[in-house]
Amino acid sequence: LEELLKEMNDVLAKGHEVEPSGTNYPTLFIFGLPRSGTTLTYQLLAQCLDLGYVNNLIARFWLAPLHGIALAQAVLGSEDETDFQSDYGKTSGAHGPHEFAYFWQHWLKVGDIEDMLVFGDPRPDLDWEGMGKVVRCMQDAFGKGMVFKTGYAANHIKKFSETFSSPLFIYVERDPADVAASIFQARKS
Repeated sequence: LEELLKEMNDVLAKGHEVEPSGTNYPTLFIFGLPRSGTTLTYQLLAQCLDLGYVNNLIARFWLAPLHGIALAQAVLGSEDETDFQSDYGKTSGAHGPHEFAYFWQHWLKVGDIEDMLVFGDPRPDLDWEGMGKVVRCMQDAFGKGMVFKTGYAANHIKKFSETFSSPLFIYVERDPADVAASIFQARKS
C-alpha cells in the first residue's frame, strides 16, 4: 500500500500547480512533547472550530493535497466526525485528524533522524515559498484557515512564522513526570 500511495502521489504531483487566491487565512500549529495531549488538542480544534484540517484520507495525498481535499469533500462531505480516540497519536476513521508527516518531511527534506534534529536556521535549499503556496492553496480549497499538528513547527518556528499567513503556535504542555510515566506505560502496553 505504501508503495502504491507513493506512485500515486508522484503522478498526481506533476499536475498539482495552482496559484493561491491571495486571501489571508489563519494557520494554527499545535506541538508539544509526545503524550502531552497534542492529539486531543488537535481533535478538539478540528471538531470545534471552523478550520480546515488534514484528515486520514487527505493525508494519503501528501504530494497532491488539493486532490486529497477534493476527494475527501466529495466522498465524506462537509460533516466532520471524531471519536476523540487515538492510538499513540494516530486517529481512526477517514475523518480523523492526521499529522501529515510525509508532507512536512517532503518540504523540509527530512530523510533520516539527523534531518529531524535541525533547529533554528534550516538548510538553505528548502523551498519555503513553495510550501507556503501549497498550504495557502489548501486553505483556499477549504475556504478557511487551517490547523496542523506538527513538531516541525517548533524546529523552525521563525521560518514557519514568516512563511504562513497569520500563524498561531499552540504549545501543549504537560508535567514532564506525567509525560515520562505516560510514555513508559505506552511502551509497556
